Amino acid sequence: MNKSLITTECLLSLATAPMLLGLLSTQVVCSWLKEAGIDSEELFRGERLPTLHFPDSPS
Repeated sequence: MNKSLITTECLLSLATAPMLLGLLSTQVVCSWLKEAGIDSEELFRGERLPTLHFPDSPS
């Protein structure tokens, strides 16, 4: 066998696991950021509403 083929195959097999781990972690981080954005919208939604002043009811 050619020595460069063995080295290439070994490097490819060693690089596969970190690449898959990187892809999975990127998906997790993206989904976490998306959820954090939605939650922050819900949290700050009430701050944009105007304050309603109700007149005192006569007793």
